Amino acid sequence: MADPRDVLTRPAVEGVTFGYGDSPDQVVECFGPEDGPPIVFIHGGFWRHEYDRTHVRPLCNALAQLGSRVFAIEYRRTGGAGGFPTTFQDVLAALRAVGTRTTGPVVLAGHSAGGHLALWAAAPPSDSAVEPADRSTTSARSPIPIASVVALAPVSDLARAFHDDLDGGAVAALLGGSPEEFPQRYLAVDPARSTGIDVPVTVIHGELDDWVPVDYSRRHVAEHGGDLVVLTDIEHFGLIDPESSAWSWVYDAMRCR
Repeated sequence: MADPRDVLTRPAVEGVTFGYGDSPDQVVECFGPEDGPPIVFIHGGFWRHEYDRTHVRPLCNALAQLGSRVFAIEYRRTGGAGGFPTTFQDVLAALRAVGTRTTGPVVLAGHSAGGHLALWAAAPPSDSAVEPADRSTTSARSPIPIASVVALAPVSDLARAFHDDLDGGAVAALLGGSPEEFPQRYLAVDPARSTGIDVPVTVIHGELDDWVPVDYSRRHVAEHGGDLVVLTDIEHFGLIDPESSAWSWVYDAMRCR
């Protein structure tokens, strides 16, 4: 039986990058035709520096081959220069940079920790140091218009993930500590505290996921709305593998409606 983690190191064609800041991690990698329907994809890896965008290149190439213009966001991560609020500020800055290179609304998608960041960026803005001073007038926190959100196995409840100790302290590394120690940080960036997203949201999760339990998505959709797709034969990494049986569901969700 093939190791589902093989997709993380599978060779794939690199895209073309542009920067949105001075750090080597402040870049966006572009795939596909410039006039294709735009998809912004945020990679996962529990916000940790050891995991970068290279592991989603197979997915980005597959979407590009089907005609989409894909923007894979890189951002500063924990163990490097990331954490609160830097990681979140980078996502907003990257989206703003994407907005100068595309017109019209984008599909905003992400996997695991990237799914968390997609849900966060699409939510209404909050009064927080994370928000940029030049906040746009869009209803979402995102500085560019969003057509829909696709969250693949998202870490959709940070307080619960802290207490569940997902990936050995990943949330503590991101936010500096517990919800009790930093309640305002959790209020600012936890999708479980969101007041809702006013564009279509699709959450896809594998029943066999032992990295982010599927119950996270079941609870999130029950409380915040959206469409939930649970794939009974899929674990965590199959959702970003264009060779897996999950691919038709993932691609269909990401197509611009």
